[in-house]
Amino acid sequence: MGTNKKWTDRYDFANPLFKELATPAQQRAVDLVLKYGSPEKAGKAENVNERNIRGRLEELSKKVAAGFEQQEIIKGDIKKSDRYVITCAQNMTAPHSGFLSALESYCAQNNAELIIIPIRYRNPTTEKEDPKDEWDKRIRKYISGERKEIIPGVMLMGDIKTQPTAVNPLSGLHTITGNKCGIFGHTKVAMETIPTPGQELPKILMTTGSITASNYSDSKAGKKGEFHHVLGAVIVEAGDSFHFRFINAQSDGSFIDLNTRYIPNKATKKAPRPSALVLGDLHAARHDPDNLAAVMDIIDTLKPRRIVCHDVLDFQSAGHHNDFFTRFRLHQSGKDKVIEEIRYTCDVLDKLAAKADLFIVCSNHDEHLYRWLENHHNGMDIVNARIYHELKAEMLGVIQDKDYIPDPFELAAKKIMKKKARFVGRKESLQVHGIEMSEHGDKGPNGARGNANAFDKIGVKTIIGHSHTPRIVGGCYQAGTSSLLDMEYNTGPSSWLHSHVVVYGNGKRSHINVINGQWKL
Repeated sequence: MGTNKKWTDRYDFANPLFKELATPAQQRAVDLVLKYGSPEKAGKAENVNERNIRGRLEELSKKVAAGFEQQEIIKGDIKKSDRYVITCAQNMTAPHSGFLSALESYCAQNNAELIIIPIRYRNPTTEKEDPKDEWDKRIRKYISGERKEIIPGVMLMGDIKTQPTAVNPLSGLHTITGNKCGIFGHTKVAMETIPTPGQELPKILMTTGSITASNYSDSKAGKKGEFHHVLGAVIVEAGDSFHFRFINAQSDGSFIDLNTRYIPNKATKKAPRPSALVLGDLHAARHDPDNLAAVMDIIDTLKPRRIVCHDVLDFQSAGHHNDFFTRFRLHQSGKDKVIEEIRYTCDVLDKLAAKADLFIVCSNHDEHLYRWLENHHNGMDIVNARIYHELKAEMLGVIQDKDYIPDPFELAAKKIMKKKARFVGRKESLQVHGIEMSEHGDKGPNGARGNANAFDKIGVKTIIGHSHTPRIVGGCYQAGTSSLLDMEYNTGPSSWLHSHVVVYGNGKRSHINVINGQWKL
C-alpha cells in the first residue's frame, strides 16, 4: 500500500535524521506508517493504539527539527589520555559550530580527548517547550556527566550541575573534591586556589566555559548569565603534577593556545605575538630560580610584546616586618645591604627588559623603600647610611624642584638599570586590549583593601597581582608569584603558586603555570 501523501507532507521520512534519532519504538511507528499509509490504518492492521503511533511520531519530529537526541546522561566513554580539553554544553541548545570544529582540530593535532560536561537550564522564554535533557547529535559522543579522576590529582566533576546563571559557580564546592583539584562544567569561567598544608601544591578549582551559544531567559538573572557567558574550555595535561590553561574563543570559534591559532574548518596558523605577559610577583632578591628559568623560556617561546612586573623589590634587606633576630641573621649572611638588593633587582629587570618592553607596576613591596626612608630612625643604620641619606636627599630635591613626591625605587633603578623600563604609578593607566594592568591589587576601590572580588566589580577587565594566589573572578584575572613558595612569613596552609597571565594577540587571557620548575608547551 502506498504512503498517504498527508503524512509524507507532515513528516519528511526521507530525512536521514528520522532513522538516526529514532528510538526503537519511534522507528516502529515510522515503519508502520510507511507500510500502511497512516496511523489509523496501521493501528487497525496491527491492533495497535493509533494515538501511541501519533505520539511517537510527534516526539521524533521535534528531535529531527531541532537536530537533538534525547537521552539519559550518566557516563561517557572517557578514554585514557595525557591531555584533555573540557568544556560544557547546555541542554536544549545547539553548539557553536565554529568552536566545536576548532576544538576537534585541536584534539586531533595534539592527541587530546574532548570531554563535554552536560548542564541543565530551563529557559522559560525559549520557543522549545520540552524541558528535558536534549543534546545535539554533533556533541553526543563527547558528553560525560560522571565524576572521575582523569589524571592523578584532578577530578572531573561532571555529575554536579550548576545553574548557568549562578553568580559564583564555585560557591560551596571548596571541599567536595577532597585534596584533589576539580573541574566543574559552567558557562562562566572561574578559578579559585585553595590553601593546602605543608609543601604540597595548592588545590585548584575551576569552571570550563561553554561550547554552546548563549541561551538565557529574558530576566535579570538571565541577562547576568548572558553577560558572563564564555565560549571556552580548559586544557588539562599530565606532567610532574598537572598543567592547565584556559581557552577563550572569539565569536567565530577560533582560539589561541600558546603560539598556535586554531581556526574552524581550516589549518592552524601561527598565533600573533602575545600582547603582554604579566608575571607573578617578582620579589627579585627571593625569586625562585627554577621559576625564573621557566619564565625566560616562556618569553623566548611566545615572544610577548610587553612584560609586566609586580613587587619587583622584595626589600628583605631592611623591611619593616623584620624582627631583631631576622635582622641579625640577615647581617650574618650579608643580606642586609639595601643598595646591593636594589642592584640585584635591577640586574634581574635588565634581563627581562632585554626580551621585551618592560613595565613595572607600583606595588606595596616596592613602596617598602619609601616607608624605610620616611622613618628618620633608619638614618642611624650604619650599614645602609649612605644609600639612605643620598636617596632621601634626591627625593627632597625632586619635591622642591618639581613639586611632586617621586617613587624612590624608580629614582634608584633608573640610575642603575642598563635597559629602559616604564614605571607605572599608582594613578597611571596601562591598558592593553581594554584590560587594565596598572593595579597591583593591594589597594581596592575607595581606599579599601584590594582583592579580586573588588576588582571584578569596577566594570573594567583587570589583571592584578599581590596575593601570590592565582584566581579568576569575573573580569579579574590574578597572577600568582615568582618568589620562593616558602618566604617564612607565609606560615600555615598556603595557596601560593608560580602562575603568570598571558594576554594573547586577540585580547584573550589565560594563566600559564610553572609546576616544579616546568611549564607545558
